[in-house]
Amino acid sequence: MMLRIRMMRIIVLVSFFILGTGVALADDEYVYKEVIAPDEAYSVGVGAPLIASKPCNRAEMLYKIEYLNSNSGDLVTQLSFKGYNPGEAFTRHFVVWMSNTESRRIEDTYSESLTKVFEGDCTIASGGSEDERIPLLTIPLEHPLVYEGSSIRVIIESTGAPVPQEVCFERYQYRWYCCHSTAENTGDEWSEPEYDYFPITTLTVATPVVNMTGKVCNQDSIPIPGATIQMKSTDWPTPLVFSGETDANGNYSIRIEEGNKAYMATVSAPGCATYTETYKGDVAKDVSIRNFTLYDAVEYKTGRRATIIMPVAPDASLGKYYKMDRTEEQQLIFEREPSPQANVPYVIFPDKDFTIDLKLLNLTLEAGKTSIDGVDFVGSYISYDFPTTDNQELFFFDETPDCGFEFYYSDFWNIWIFYGGRIGALKACIIQDGWYGNEVIFHDGTDGITTPGNDSTADTVVYDLQGRPVSSQHLRRGIYIVDGKKKIIR
Repeated sequence: MMLRIRMMRIIVLVSFFILGTGVALADDEYVYKEVIAPDEAYSVGVGAPLIASKPCNRAEMLYKIEYLNSNSGDLVTQLSFKGYNPGEAFTRHFVVWMSNTESRRIEDTYSESLTKVFEGDCTIASGGSEDERIPLLTIPLEHPLVYEGSSIRVIIESTGAPVPQEVCFERYQYRWYCCHSTAENTGDEWSEPEYDYFPITTLTVATPVVNMTGKVCNQDSIPIPGATIQMKSTDWPTPLVFSGETDANGNYSIRIEEGNKAYMATVSAPGCATYTETYKGDVAKDVSIRNFTLYDAVEYKTGRRATIIMPVAPDASLGKYYKMDRTEEQQLIFEREPSPQANVPYVIFPDKDFTIDLKLLNLTLEAGKTSIDGVDFVGSYISYDFPTTDNQELFFFDETPDCGFEFYYSDFWNIWIFYGGRIGALKACIIQDGWYGNEVIFHDGTDGITTPGNDSTADTVVYDLQGRPVSSQHLRRGIYIVDGKKKIIR
């Protein structure tokens, strides 16, 4: 019979995990998951692991390897069962034996030895219904079973005062070969076993983990803070996911399964193309140190003016490109470039959304530059610092949010002063000596028609940083808000 594809439900516990009977496994040594065996309940009914109306009963289960979704070396630390109890909560005394086995049927396990992993009182909870099942019985193991990558045999004996109500547990659809229970103890013997529906059991499994450390940088070897690192163990049958973030210096440290044979690494950060890599075989066992490089993924959005410079000729179908051409009195003129060229910075008005992944480009070329009378339009293929001197102004026409300009407040000048800027790869900005005015013009050049995107501030309301309107004709040194963007005047 073909096996159904079973999905394993995983819970990673990040706090200190303490078993109720005193067994403590530090969370820096193990990661915990819940394995449902089998993984789907078909009904609820009376029977194994507990017949509450009898003073004693014994249940034996065989959890086949197909259910367990665990690796050799894992520790089984707890058993729990769901169902409903229509009466009051009550306490019974339990003794649990477990062992690893290669057998496929309960009948074949009678001569095998078992290890007692728990003895003590457990409370059966009250509540739930046939349609809303609750955790009824939890058995934390005093001596966790070391899983050997095979099937698991479990025997549970329960003694104590019987209760009048029928307590029902979730169960699987079949009986034979995998579960039986008895309800009477006659001295050293139990009554003849009867096969019962197989109870759904949640096994809490502790998996040994080790440190994985490293650093995440961009293509310019600049550390990336806040990058997410995810390691997913793909070695059947344990799809555990471990994740973490880089600190302010781009460093990270996460815990991963020890000795896993296959991992899928996924590293992502805002503004960068997601990186994936698969580790298999012996390579996966040596993942304690891994450094990652993320490449910028520069996004251009329809209706958001941007700057662009490419080491190859840009795609002219993606939007309208404008090259800085000349100055006329107090105007800075950009002309339409029908066939944009490589290594030239442009202002682009995108006609459609598109993204450029730097990993697909050759970034060894130097930055491009267009210069006219006292003005430089500088672009770069890397994340580039744009310094300015006291007699220079910096203008940035990109409306995408990936630039990182820095300002400080001068008590002496009583203004905000720009002192450094970083712009993403494939972007550009204007540095000019002195103040040319407050008007930037974009037009086609072939017919003289001015295109949308005029930056004139002559008839525009200008605000200071306190939100007060000021005259655009008499601006003093400082930072102002023009058309929702910062403009600096020295």
